[in-house]
Parts: sequence; C-alpha cells; structure tokens
Amino acid sequence: MDAGNKAILKEIGIHCSVFLGYLAISWGMMFLTPENSFPPFCMAFGFSLATVILLGLKVLPALWIGGGIVGYFAFQQSIFIGSLYSLLLVFELAIISFAYKLKFKNYRETFSNVTNVFRYLFWLLGVALIPSSMIAVAAMTLVMENWTWEGFPLIWLHWWAAELLGLLIFTPFILTWFLPSQERMTLLRAVHAIIVYTAVFLTCYFIFSSEVALRSYPLAFLILPLLGWTTLKLGRFDGLCALLLTAILSTWGTQLGVGPFSGNLSGLESLFILQIYLFVMALTTLILIGLQQESNTALEMSKESEERLKVVLQNMPVMMQAFDAEDNIIVWNRECERVTGYSADFIKRSEDPLATLYPDPEKRKALLENFHFIEGDYRGIDEELFCSNKTKRTISWSNISKEMPIEGWAGWAIGVDITERLQAVDGFRRSENRLSSIWDSIKEAAIIFDGEGRISDLNPRFKELFDCEEREVIGTKVDHYLGEGVFENFLSEVHGLPPHDFQGEIIGQRADGKEIPLEFSFGSFLNGDQLNFMGILRDVTLRKNLEQLAIQNHQLVREQLEQVQAELVEKTRFAALGQISMNVAHELRNPLGAVKSATYYLKGKVPQDQEKWREFLQLIDDEIDVAAIYIESLLDFSNPPDPKKEVIYFGRAIREVVENIDAMNTEIQIDPAVEEVEIFADYQQLKTILQHLISNAIQAQDGEGKIFISTRMERGYHLIEIQDYGLRIQPDIVQQMFEPLFSTKPKGAGLGLSISRQFSQAHGGTLEYQHVEGKGACFTIKIPGKDAVVFQGNEELSMSDNRISDYIH
Repeated sequence: MDAGNKAILKEIGIHCSVFLGYLAISWGMMFLTPENSFPPFCMAFGFSLATVILLGLKVLPALWIGGGIVGYFAFQQSIFIGSLYSLLLVFELAIISFAYKLKFKNYRETFSNVTNVFRYLFWLLGVALIPSSMIAVAAMTLVMENWTWEGFPLIWLHWWAAELLGLLIFTPFILTWFLPSQERMTLLRAVHAIIVYTAVFLTCYFIFSSEVALRSYPLAFLILPLLGWTTLKLGRFDGLCALLLTAILSTWGTQLGVGPFSGNLSGLESLFILQIYLFVMALTTLILIGLQQESNTALEMSKESEERLKVVLQNMPVMMQAFDAEDNIIVWNRECERVTGYSADFIKRSEDPLATLYPDPEKRKALLENFHFIEGDYRGIDEELFCSNKTKRTISWSNISKEMPIEGWAGWAIGVDITERLQAVDGFRRSENRLSSIWDSIKEAAIIFDGEGRISDLNPRFKELFDCEEREVIGTKVDHYLGEGVFENFLSEVHGLPPHDFQGEIIGQRADGKEIPLEFSFGSFLNGDQLNFMGILRDVTLRKNLEQLAIQNHQLVREQLEQVQAELVEKTRFAALGQISMNVAHELRNPLGAVKSATYYLKGKVPQDQEKWREFLQLIDDEIDVAAIYIESLLDFSNPPDPKKEVIYFGRAIREVVENIDAMNTEIQIDPAVEEVEIFADYQQLKTILQHLISNAIQAQDGEGKIFISTRMERGYHLIEIQDYGLRIQPDIVQQMFEPLFSTKPKGAGLGLSISRQFSQAHGGTLEYQHVEGKGACFTIKIPGKDAVVFQGNEELSMSDNRISDYIH
C-alpha cells in the first residue's frame, strides 16, 4: 500500500474514532440522566474540545455528524433541531478552540502550574464559553416549542454548567492521556493505583447510593481528601481518573434519586447542585495538579544543581571528605582516590574506613577526639594516613564546616597532600650539603631564625613575598615581618618540650606597609648545640578572599531568595485579588446595565407631575453611575493595560486634569516651569494617576485649602510632586493606604492609590508618600525619562524636602 492510501485510511480512521467516541460519551450521559438529557450530555463537550485541540479543526465534520445524531434523539427527534444543535456544537468548539490556542502554545503547558490552571479556567470558561453557550441556548430557545424566554436563564445556566464540567473533567483527562509517561509503571505503583481507585469507588458508591437518612450530612466531600491524595501521590493522570470516576458515580446516584443531592428537590435542582459539587471537585483537583507540577519542576532544578555540585566536588584538585553524625565517610572525591588509592565505593562500603586509613588505634582515637574537640573550625592540621600501596601520606586538613554547615553533613574538610613538603623539611635536617638547592626550590616562603628570633637565612620566595632584599632581612627580628609577639608565643609553646612543629595563621607586613595573610609552620632543629628554628610561610590571600567571597555570596543569595519569595507572595496575592475583582466587575456590569435601562424606560413612562417618582428614579440612575465608576476602577485594577509610552507635555496633561476636576474651594497652584516639561509616559495613565492624587488632596482638606504641583529631574527620572496642606496621615493608615480596597472615605472604593501605584510601576517608576512638616502630605510620582539609567543596589533617589517650599508663595 502506497503512502497516499495509508494517509487516506488514517484520516478515515481518525474521523471514525472521533465520531464513535463522541456518540459513546453523549449517549452514556443520556443513559445516566434520561429525564433531563439536554444539559448532561453537554459534558461530552469536553471530549470534543480535547479532540479538536489534539487533532485540529479537521475533525469538526465528524463531531458535526455525531452532534446531529445526538441532537436528533435528545431534542424531540426532530431533524431540523438536531441539525441546528450540530451546527451550534461546531460553532462553540471553534470559538473555544480558538481561545485556547490564543492563550496556550500547546496542551503540554496547560496544567503545568497553578497560574495556567486559572488561566485555563477564566480564559476559556469566562471569555469563550459564557458568550458561545448563551448564543447556543438562545438559538435553541427560538426553535424549541417547550422552551420559553422566561426559562431561558435556568436553561442556559444548566447548559453552561454542564459544558463547564466537560471542560474541567473530560478535557484535562484526555489531554493528559496523550502526554508522555512521567513515571515507570512498577508493581508497587500498580498496587497503589488499584487501592486508590477501589477506595474512590467504594466511597462514592457509599455516598451516592445512600438512603435519605444520610443526606443531611456533608458526606459528599469525603471524596475530596482521596482526590487530593491520589493527585499528589500518584500524579495528575491518576488524579483525573479518580475525578472522572467520581463524576460518573455521583451523576448515576443523583439520577436514581439517592445520595446527598436528591430528596425533595426536582430533577433539575438536584442536577444543578451536583454540577456545583463536581465543579468544586474538578477545580480542586486541577489546582493540586498545578501545584504538583510546580513542585516537580522545582525538584528537578534542585536535582540538577545537586548534580553540578557533585561534579565540582568530585573533580576538585584538592581532597574533599565529609562525615555523618556517626563518623562515617559519606563523601570521598577523586583526589582522595588518587592520593590514597582507595575508591569511594570501597571507603563507603567498609565497616570502619578510618581503621583502614589510620590503623593505629591510639592515633585514631586521638584523631577523632581532636576533631570533635575543635568542632569543624581548624586550619592546616596534618595527619598521616596509610594508602592502598602500604605507603604513608601526610595530609594537611582545613575545615570551616562550623562557619559553613551543609545539611546532611555533620562535618566536612578540605585536604592537601603535603607529604613532599614535609619530606623536603626533613631533608634539610638530614643533610646540610643538600640544603641550599632544596632551600631555593621550596615554593613557599621560608626563613631560619635563632633562639632570639633574629633571621639568619631566607629563601627567594620570602624575598618575593615581602618585596625585600636579603641584606635588609638578615639580622632583623621575625616580629618585624610576622607581627609583634609571634616569636614570644612560639617560644612559650615549645618551652620545655621536645622539638615539634608549631602551625597557625598570622598577618605578615611588607616594608611598604601592605598586610599579607599567611599560613605558617614553624619547626625547631639543633645546629650543633644551638637550637634554631625554621618557618614555612604560605600566602593565603587568594584562599582568604575566596572564603570571604563564599560567605558573602551565601548571605547575598539568602537575602535575594527571601526578597524573591516575598515578591512572589505579594504578586500571587495581588493576582488572586485581581482575578476576583475582574470576576465581580463582570458579574455586576450586566445587572447594572439592565437596571439603568429599566430606569430610563420608567422615566419616559412616569408623568411630569409625579415629581416624587421622578426624583427616586433619578436617585437610582445616579447611584448606578456611582457603581459603574467603582466597577471601572475594579477593571482598571484587575487588568491594567500596558503603558503606551510617548513623549507628552506634562503641562497639557495637568491642565486637562485640573480643568475637569471639582476643586470646590481648593486653590490649585502649578509651577510655571512644568509648562515645557516633556515626559515619556502613557498619556491616559498619567492623567489617571494625577486625577486620583489631586482628588485625594482636595478631599483631605475638605475642599478648602491649597495644592501645589511641581516637577523636576533627578538622575534621569521625572519626579512629579503633589503637595497639600491637609492633616497628617496616621502611621497605621500609611502602611495600608496603597493596599487595594482600603479606604477611609465612606464611599471610597479604595482603589485610587493602588491603581496609581500600579500604573507608576508599569512605567518602571514608583509612587511614594512623605509628610512635610508644617504643610501636609506630599505624593511623589517617579517616572524614568526616555534615556534614564535605572540605579541598582541600595542607592535610592532622594527627595528634597525643600523643593516644594521653594515655589510656594
């Protein structure tokens, strides 16, 4: 069979599958609810939309034919009504599919987080489903003999609610079915799934086949913890399967007249309550799916960071080891493997790896006691350990785990193999003939000094480190370069003891006064009968800088993380409030429009001599206008448009605002210098900000006072200042006055300052308040100029308190 015929057969198969699937789901819903079939079978609308999203508009013919067949049997067995329903189905699918594609790139991102869940809900169900379903029900009402316009709201509400549940239950289920598998199917996971589905089935069966005695209890919501546990434990697909099972059983039980949603209610009333219940279940499940996906994304990012850190630790050119609380080695990097010859697997599997590395029990005990005593805060502790080839290596360990703790690690240390260095020092002691060549080859600075602390020899690295000449150093005291008291401390440490090393850190000083952080190691030896000392000095400037940088970066990251978390909480709160505000505004606008139209109609019908009636009608009309203003404020707050910036004259904008505002007896003074000021901003949004602030200033002075308006440039920003002479705003009000819906005025919407700050921030600026002693409140709008440079860090643009007073006469 050639490719063309295969493609044709594939297309036929797709259309047949869509056609049969739609018929199966539609007739299944009608079987569950035979008495009220017209709204429930609309739940198959979710299957239709998912099919269109996955396969495109090419499957609409199959849905059109299937819709015609279903409509014929569901609506009076009329071919005309069935055909009309089929056309309406295709119309709704096309509208909602277009809205979906407009908001989402593909179905994989639809339920990837909580934000997308709400976008899916409010965009598809609010923007597309409500108008399209209203048109569909209106068209059916025109041709159905038993449907009247008086019953239109109820019919549409059931129709819309059923299609809504289809979009919330069927569409996510089908889309998720086609997503690639996120987890392997294991026996344990299969057992968990069987247990969960059984629990959901039994719980639903118990609830929705119960007798009348159980209807007074909110038993239906017992399924909610099971849905949440299934979604979070097994994943989104299993959560949606449990949700679908709940929808089927609850619909079946309610139709049979049993369960918590039946009783004395009519069929449509029971069905509507069931639809509300399923909406809560579906919305909760989708939100949990979004939260789970966000958590999975964060976990994946954390795992990636952890893997990168492991790579760095494994490949560092220094030894790195970490211990748990039981002194077991849990980290052993490649440098440790190279130096000792023991692999990480061998060290971790060994019952007592410390006994392998330190065979001497006494030394091992002393080592552990020493490490526990200093508690993860030491530098340059040298220890000998045995390697796999039976040789001994001396490792200099440093540890700052007390300052920089890591979760899961009781302690960790960085080690450097200093075997060669110590062997070189021993070589100096054994052979004076080889001293000169070895002395000059030491990479660290080295000096020899006598019992009085006077330097008798030094190597080239010392001269390089301290920028000095040998003739300047010989005969001088060690304290001249290593600091006062270093030699005395060294003598007190070794007094009365056999020769041994003395190690630590000091701050050295060059001849030019520059300080150098040094790690030193002093040792004593006999030169004839005279006790002499040798010191090895290592410049640890780079290491100190890196340690300090690591501490600073750790603090900076923590502060930035706290700031981002605070901003995320604030943005989430404002986004939720914005969505609620937009929903409330949309829900109020249509009823108010209807009331206003009715008032206008009644005005024309009331005789001219009925002054009292006309007065009350005018009062209703005025109050509707006030409510409309509040609704517009809610819409501005919930969905602020992006600023369309252009170069505008500020003088023109402020004049238009002042001319159109009711200043009562307030004197408004405008600095003449603002007349030629050009501001790069959105003209309407700037006017809105000015109108809110000037109105507040007028009301703060009870309509009698003075307002002064000026502007100035500061570091590339326009600062617009509005000063009034009202009473001082109380501190508790200052903290809340920019919050949405907060107002101290009896009829205030509490959105003016919030919208003004939103618009200012959308321009890349701010809105700030300051009390000027002896004058009143001063609000400053800061908007960046066209070529402004935004300053970073803690530096802020300062506002001069004297700026406004310079202009007030």
